[in-house]
Amino acid sequence: MKNKIIIALVAVVAWLGQSCETDPAFDFKDDGKIYFKYPKKINDLGIETDLLVDSIVHTVYGKDLPDGKDTLWIQLQIMGARKDFDRNYKVVVVADSSTGKEGVDFDKLADEYIFHRNVGVDSFPLVLNKQAFEKVFNRNVLLKLEPTEDLGIAYVEFSTLKVNFSAYVLEPDWWWAFEFILGEYHPLKYEKVVEVYGSEEIDPYGNNPYCAYVANVVREYFENNIVIDPFTGKRLEI
Repeated sequence: MKNKIIIALVAVVAWLGQSCETDPAFDFKDDGKIYFKYPKKINDLGIETDLLVDSIVHTVYGKDLPDGKDTLWIQLQIMGARKDFDRNYKVVVVADSSTGKEGVDFDKLADEYIFHRNVGVDSFPLVLNKQAFEKVFNRNVLLKLEPTEDLGIAYVEFSTLKVNFSAYVLEPDWWWAFEFILGEYHPLKYEKVVEVYGSEEIDPYGNNPYCAYVANVVREYFENNIVIDPFTGKRLEI
């Protein structure tokens, strides 16, 4: 009986050894892979959380751009040990999943970029052209990593990144306090809220009754006045 147990254990160990050799999940040798470094989610209090988001929201509003261009640096991270030599990687635009046009709303991407030696995180520039999108509320672009001879893709779920960009004030974290009365966010609604409230520093937690008052005043304004939405050419309604 004892001999049978030993034989069975040997067989199980041999089977496990074979499984480890054939299962790609056990292969840790390849460290030449990269993925997008997703930003962390910011909660309603403006505090960074541990949750990751697969998109970036960026505005050029209020920026002094003499040449009309704004550069956004997109970060990537490498899996495994750093190397003492440069390696090339490739990023492409998924055109049918983007409202922004390459070469128009943003400069054309390079054929390849360099992931520099001895670093774990590197970045490449996404150059936005304000003049091309300043008459629309927002644009977006879906970026995708593609494998090269130097670097593969570490995780499929981290191989794409959406960048949302605008020339206007983006929806603030506190808009939820006004949404029930004013509906979805719009820059013109934002401007009126700030005007009536008297400040851009709005506290929906400590001053909620006043926020409700402001929202009703703004709602009445849009109901009693014809305000044309510059993005649609139609009346902006609540």
